[in-house]
Amino acid sequence: MRNLFLFIWKHHIFILFLLLEALALYLIIKNNRFQNTGFINSANVISGNVLGLYSEIREYFYLRKTNQLLVEENALLRSQLEQSFIKKPILYKADTNYTQKYIFRTARVLNNSVNKRNNFLTIDKGKLHGIEPEMGVISPDGVVGVIKDVSDNFASVMSVLNKNTVVSCRVKKNGYLGTLIWEGGNPAYGTLNDVPRHASLLPGDTIITSGASAIYPEGILVGFVETASLEDGDNFYTIRLRFSTDYAKLTHVYIVKNLMSQEQKMLEKATQNDN
Repeated sequence: MRNLFLFIWKHHIFILFLLLEALALYLIIKNNRFQNTGFINSANVISGNVLGLYSEIREYFYLRKTNQLLVEENALLRSQLEQSFIKKPILYKADTNYTQKYIFRTARVLNNSVNKRNNFLTIDKGKLHGIEPEMGVISPDGVVGVIKDVSDNFASVMSVLNKNTVVSCRVKKNGYLGTLIWEGGNPAYGTLNDVPRHASLLPGDTIITSGASAIYPEGILVGFVETASLEDGDNFYTIRLRFSTDYAKLTHVYIVKNLMSQEQKMLEKATQNDN
């Protein structure tokens, strides 16, 4: 307190000057309509800018929560799409019974690599959230990979950018099947194999998942044909595919649970044993 009094006494002339200046400014603004209007307008502009800045800061800090709510809502909507159901005709009735086949859960990407030969992601959901190995993982832009290992609260995802990943695909415009692999190098491009030469393939054609495996629903975007070439005597195209997903920017993903995967796997296993 003593130091405060000493400071005031030392600078009392300057402080008195500021007070007199403030008083003069107040009297000018109060007794002159033009200055009064200008002051009010300026004050409104300043207060508006301050409130706008406060609102932007508050929105920024709530952005993560808002994004999470949107992702969860999108997962629910994906679970309600027609491609998440299978049609079961009802005998003797001109009607169709729809049975849910796929449901979607959300997860946040905690770790991700794109510059290795075998790339993986880590997500923040595990066994306690119903996550199991061999579930598919997609993003809003397309396929991402397959669940590999699971702990209670986390899971690793074998990315499309992995030499062991193979995705069954389909040319959207004509239905021809192919298989997607990544041969390393540029994480923006993959290789589509096994598309026959009579498929009439062109640059820009859309490639989607075929639904042939128990991992992904049919119709999930994979990418676009960058180049498609045929050599003399070739029966299949050599296709360079541009991925629809930017794997270096993944933040949120959807885990795909196939409710009928065990039934499909058991049937396929029984068929293989018969051969």
